[in-house]
Amino acid sequence: MLGTIAIDTLLFLYATALPGIALAMAALPDRPPLELGAVGLTLGLFVVPLLHFVVAIGLGTHITPVLVAADATVLAIAGLVGWKMRRTTG
Repeated sequence: MLGTIAIDTLLFLYATALPGIALAMAALPDRPPLELGAVGLTLGLFVVPLLHFVVAIGLGTHITPVLVAADATVLAIAGLVGWKMRRTTG
């Protein structure tokens, strides 16, 4: 039981918090870490699930764990690449 809760928590953080924080880092590069965490978790809780839904509708499929994991990975990579580009160019 405890292992299942831990795995579910890690999957939740991977699918919502990580992409949200990565997008917040790309959008607000010069903010303190606490503010990035708060904005990132807000984005992760409200915007990222909506993006999962939009991708599923666009692909004409159901929301599956594989789709959520792939979408979260793409969002996190895009956010981190955007953050890295903003830090090197300005």
